[in-house]
Amino acid sequence: MARPYRLLLVEDDPDDARIFERRLPAGYQLTVCLEPNLNKVIALIDSVDIAYVDYRLGPENGLALVTALRRAGYRLPVVVVTGQQLDTLGENALLAGATDFVSKDTLSAEVLERVTRWAMIRSRAERNVELWVSAAEREALVGRPPPPTLTEADQQRTLRRVIYVSRPAQRLTRQEVLQLCAKAAARNQVSGITGVLLYTGTCFMQVLEGDEASLMRLIDSLQRDPRHSALGIVVDETISSRSFGEWNMGSYVLDVPVEFSSVEWLRLIHHLTRLFSEQGADRGGVQQLLRILPGLLTGTAGLRPLGV
Repeated sequence: MARPYRLLLVEDDPDDARIFERRLPAGYQLTVCLEPNLNKVIALIDSVDIAYVDYRLGPENGLALVTALRRAGYRLPVVVVTGQQLDTLGENALLAGATDFVSKDTLSAEVLERVTRWAMIRSRAERNVELWVSAAEREALVGRPPPPTLTEADQQRTLRRVIYVSRPAQRLTRQEVLQLCAKAAARNQVSGITGVLLYTGTCFMQVLEGDEASLMRLIDSLQRDPRHSALGIVVDETISSRSFGEWNMGSYVLDVPVEFSSVEWLRLIHHLTRLFSEQGADRGGVQQLLRILPGLLTGTAGLRPLGV
């Protein structure tokens, strides 16, 4: 029997709220908030497991409320309910900070149970997105890295940014990822390369910034590294300044198994290339990708489904 979750519905139409309530799975509890403002919602957060927010809330839209919740630091799973242009509005909901989105037209007890369960899983995964390695942690793992050896001439060289994805040869524990990134940080600091590494359990994504010669040497080395395969470059661009001036890393572990066929892997590379082209590949662009990464990997981000 599925766990009976406690749901919060933020809706300004009493009739729609009653329809939603009639479609609840057995055992689920529902709290309805018909006054969709931030303070009212925050007052109810501690008593629920997940919130469903209607896209249309009076003169505003539900995305503004979702954004306000995230800016206020609340990590409650939030699903946006919409009846219009699902693909476009749904992807915008994810970019605004929603955990998932669902169409009003498809709501049923079965759909609500499935969406709630997956939103809870993705929310737990997202709590691990920003496990950044501090300087103290890095020093404890691999010792103090040597200072950069960049000359003034080196600093005048054209900077480039490269982002690639690859498939790990085996699953890594969080500690193994921390050690991998800390060692890379120490090694790359000598070459003046900075960036961020993300790990989902099914793929690596790494952002690298530095002068072109150093980057090409590193990419060549990475292509021959047996710890991963199928390396695909999704961004290669000239930049005027670094977005990741200090080496950071993120450890992100997805709670559901995702296996890629060769075609699906190429499709993922295509999606990432397009997304970075549209939203930019700087720190802000990477942070936006993190918000929709669970949906992208599980096929719920308004994109063609990948293998699950």
